[in-house]
Amino acid sequence: MINRSEKEIIEKWNKNTPETIVSICCTSYNHETYIEDALDGFLIQKTDFPFEILIRDDCSDDSTAEIIRAYAKRYPSIIKAYYEKENTYSQGVGPFTQLLKKPKAKYIALCEGDDYWTDPYKLQRQVEILEKNPEISLVATKTVIKNANSSHITGRAGFFDICDFIKRDVILSTASVMFRRCNYDKDARELHELYPGDWSIFLSQLKKGRGYVMDDAMTVYRQHEGGVFSSLRKYEQYRISLDDYIAYLQMKKRFSIRERECFFIGARKRLSQVFVGDYEHEPQEIETAMKDYKIFLERYEYLIFLILYRINRWLFARLSWRIMRFTDKFYFMRNRRKNGI
Repeated sequence: MINRSEKEIIEKWNKNTPETIVSICCTSYNHETYIEDALDGFLIQKTDFPFEILIRDDCSDDSTAEIIRAYAKRYPSIIKAYYEKENTYSQGVGPFTQLLKKPKAKYIALCEGDDYWTDPYKLQRQVEILEKNPEISLVATKTVIKNANSSHITGRAGFFDICDFIKRDVILSTASVMFRRCNYDKDARELHELYPGDWSIFLSQLKKGRGYVMDDAMTVYRQHEGGVFSSLRKYEQYRISLDDYIAYLQMKKRFSIRERECFFIGARKRLSQVFVGDYEHEPQEIETAMKDYKIFLERYEYLIFLILYRINRWLFARLSWRIMRFTDKFYFMRNRRKNGI
């Protein structure tokens, strides 16, 4: 636990900003080894606005809940803790599904209990970006990927859109993300309840506006044996991603033709990652991955889809060209009449 009192944190807040600006949403399950790093990362934040920490423990069977209670007791005005009486993840409820119903703040920052923040100005800088750029719906940072043996920084700084994200040109770490609560509307909640991973949250945000990745690494993503996703083999991760792509492709009303094409590209990139790893793949695993990908393409008639998509793009380009010619001619004739020519 850090040596910083609740009073020291609150006295930095602008007294003219009474409402909470950021809700930090954190989920935990059996994170007794890591949860203090996560909470300390929240409490080191130096902001001129109020923020709150909403943390939900999913019925841990270790000492995670006791550690959270100790922090909540010391920081009662900042930390609001929720304790489940039974594990809901095993019942198909996503880690953030229930927690994201709680925030009342303007912005929401995410973090899982085994990850943590390292920069005390993370929240301040992300809020400033969202305040100055209304077209940005989601802002993230670069992330340090850390395991027992090594660490490296991942992330591509700059602007991106939903297609960049679907194609996996941009990889987002949950702990690095902040987004606008107003964009987490009814449609976004319904999508997240259907598909409880963080992907559905990011997709719904990027349907509302652009994303931006800051150039600094301010968060740490831990890869460890207890991680729900990071502990899986590459093929298992690929299989989960493929199931997600299949689900999203069925939502024709939610995603445009261009966005749906990007799901095919993303699936191909995810497949290529099966062959790259720090362990030897079993031949059967590789064969199964290829078979799954082939079935995926056939099921969604990728070639027919691609042909129709290219035709639509060609027709749109031709139509746009004709509209431009008509518009130019209209303005030319209007200017001639205006000038008496």
